[in-house]
Amino acid sequence: MIQIFIVLVKPKIIRKQELQNCNPKSDGSCELSCEVKPSVPQPNITWFYQPHICMNTSCSSNASAWQIPPADVGLFNFTPTRLEKDSYRSLFILSPHIRSGLFQCYAVNFLGDDKSIYPIIRPGMYRNVMT
Repeated sequence: MIQIFIVLVKPKIIRKQELQNCNPKSDGSCELSCEVKPSVPQPNITWFYQPHICMNTSCSSNASAWQIPPADVGLFNFTPTRLEKDSYRSLFILSPHIRSGLFQCYAVNFLGDDKSIYPIIRPGMYRNVMT
């Protein structure tokens, strides 16, 4: 008789990120990446959005204001990409006209969840003015 053991693991985001400068690609969009450690079963990864003007690291979120990003804000892959060693990645492509805001990567399976908030600011969009 062969016994098979499956180890169940809740999702854990590999890198928690702080303020992120969004350096645009040639089409003006930029890419956010959320990578999750090996999880069994495979996690669902969803992105959420809050429109904010973020000028520095003091940009804070409102727990009740998260929303699924509308298509004009950007797009993400609903099925995460499986990477080496069974980790997973989801990409969010931020539209060129979005200048700043808060983005949240949320990974979940039936064992638990994890999230990471990405405050985004595009370089050169805002300048601090000394008075």
